[in-house]
Amino acid sequence: MKNIWLALGMLGCFLFTGTANAEVWFEDQFEGDELGADWTIRNPNEENYLVENGVLTILVPDKTPGNAEKTPNILMLKRPAPKGDWTMTVHFRFNPQTMSEELWTGLAKEGGNGLFGIFYLYTDNYARTTAYVQTFKQINGKSSKFDNNLFWIESRNLQTRSKIWTDNVEAVELRLSKKGRRYEAAVRLLPASGAKNGPKGEWIPTRPITSLRPPGDRFVLFFASPSSGYIPKGGEALVEIDWVRIETP
Repeated sequence: MKNIWLALGMLGCFLFTGTANAEVWFEDQFEGDELGADWTIRNPNEENYLVENGVLTILVPDKTPGNAEKTPNILMLKRPAPKGDWTMTVHFRFNPQTMSEELWTGLAKEGGNGLFGIFYLYTDNYARTTAYVQTFKQINGKSSKFDNNLFWIESRNLQTRSKIWTDNVEAVELRLSKKGRRYEAAVRLLPASGAKNGPKGEWIPTRPITSLRPPGDRFVLFFASPSSGYIPKGGEALVEIDWVRIETP
């Protein structure tokens, strides 16, 4: 068994994810025992989400692909997105069970169109799990994207791969920023207490994607777990979301 944790350098020339002197436009720390009135849910399945103890937990079965129109329990803000620049940040935790988990955040509109920041784990046919951050645009069936891979873990044992993750990563912050007509996703992995080979907690961005017109009119957040040849068939995955924050300059 071999495992490698490879943290890649930041693409500083494209980084515009800072939020210095920002104003909080929206924030939800998921207090209480139900979703706040600011949210609506597309494709609701009440058995598979729960707000409790300041955490939103979403559960999905294996073979749940990420799709801004069809994925179950898509959280959508009722209020329109602000004009001008903004940054949306989500703080969450994976306890990987499929090593194929995906968290999506960004702007969406009808037909699954939108522009998103995605953090995901992908397990290939060689039993290697890679963590990625991606900026992804989908407009009228045409897509464009930029990836940045963060590290990879190689082991044919699912439990081993999951343990390497949980031993090194305490939580993840995923951010999508708009500056003019450019949109950029970035992620930082927060190290677990006592991690010997854990991440450094730095923001790592992708290259930005340009959208000449607004790619969506509502902020969305959803969770998925597509399949691969090295995850349990008929399994399930979950994410625990601590807070969501949208800031403007």
